[in-house]
Amino acid sequence: MDPKAGQDDKPFVFFGIDVIAGLPGETEELFEETYSFLKDRVRPAFIHVFPYSRRPGTVAAGWKDQVKDAVKTERVARLEALCGGLHTAFVERNRGRRSQVLWESDEKDGMMGGYTGNYIRVERPYDPVLVNMVEDITI
Repeated sequence: MDPKAGQDDKPFVFFGIDVIAGLPGETEELFEETYSFLKDRVRPAFIHVFPYSRRPGTVAAGWKDQVKDAVKTERVARLEALCGGLHTAFVERNRGRRSQVLWESDEKDGMMGGYTGNYIRVERPYDPVLVNMVEDITI
């Protein structure tokens, strides 16, 4: 991906990124660089965040400078909070736009849900006629 490109270039396209927090050797400075890059330049619609976990027999298990679990936990929490804000901003950019949604069969508390073509979760009152149907909606 072009490091100068970001969500502003395609404001209605959903794209997500996987991020491993706490890879051995990840300093506070490197983490902040990653955080700022995601927040200020890339601005994905979703960040799938997970902590690095040491696995016996892997090359990384023998790397020096393993990051402490408490530090990984804090970094994961910060990235997940960032993800929440970025995802909310993505949904807001799409508010008022026309889209199609595929309604799923699950009913919960009288509601049904589905996803738009650009992966925004939407809900409506349950209607069995709409299960597995595509409907035009305004987000």
